[in-house]
Amino acid sequence: MAALVVTDDDVEGVQLSVYSAEVLAEIHLIARDISESAWLSALHWSREHHAQIRENDRQAAERAELQALHVSEVEYEGQRYISWPWRGDSMASIVYEPAVMPTAGHYRITEMQSDRIIATVAGLQDARAIARYAASHDGGYGDICICRCEAAITHNDFESWFF
Repeated sequence: MAALVVTDDDVEGVQLSVYSAEVLAEIHLIARDISESAWLSALHWSREHHAQIRENDRQAAERAELQALHVSEVEYEGQRYISWPWRGDSMASIVYEPAVMPTAGHYRITEMQSDRIIATVAGLQDARAIARYAASHDGGYGDICICRCEAAITHNDFESWFF
């Protein structure tokens, strides 16, 4: 195995700090005394360990970002729902969608506090438009939930609901 050569100067001739030189000297001693397979194993472990640290940091940053966006979770009718991002200074209500949207059925827009059905539509975009308006100051409803259901359609689209 190739040995690491430690000098007091780097490639450009700039003086290394005493601590850097000491660390490099210790690495040199370890590299000289350890077998190649053990060295490669340690490098592999270090790579995996650092990858795990980076992944943990990424997940923590993602959680912090979601928290800053005020994304929240709630359980409603036995299913887990995630809110749309909302501003912390907003007085509007919150809109929730299933964490995993079921594949079949129509979209029911419900006021969560009273279980009042606001509308049932065929398309997700119309359901989102109705939910967005219903949760706003102008809509006047409380927190809104978009659910999949087999109920009959009450409105063809946002416009037919609004007018």
